[in-house]
Amino acid sequence: MFYSDPPYVLMAVSLVAAAICGYTFYVTLVGTLKQWSKSRSSRLLASLRGSQLLFPFTGMAIAAVGFLSAALLFFAIPDRVAYGFSAVVSLLSAVLVWNQLMTLLGRLEKGGTKALKLEEFSLGEIRILGGDSDS
Repeated sequence: MFYSDPPYVLMAVSLVAAAICGYTFYVTLVGTLKQWSKSRSSRLLASLRGSQLLFPFTGMAIAAVGFLSAALLFFAIPDRVAYGFSAVVSLLSAVLVWNQLMTLLGRLEKGGTKALKLEEFSLGEIRILGGDSDS
């Protein structure tokens, strides 16, 4: 193999690659959304659906496969099982997150920020029971 046993190099390289791709993804997304909030151009949001955002997102997904497989290899799981399981889990998660992101961008494009009901994402009212509450 091209890495040590246990795979410290694979884990470190995957972690660094995920951090770099994640930062690129963040900068691209936030920068484009800031430009969109000023101009309200649907062309900017449509550009996020292309390779500008997909490339760093794919890099994060591939790095997640490497990191998860390295973590599984630490526990002496066979190579094929570790790589297969981590590929399925990471890529399925990436597809679901990408679909959710595209849904949110579509809502944002159609109705602006008011189309995103942020209350849907909250946990509702959380009550903290203390010693002097009247419950």
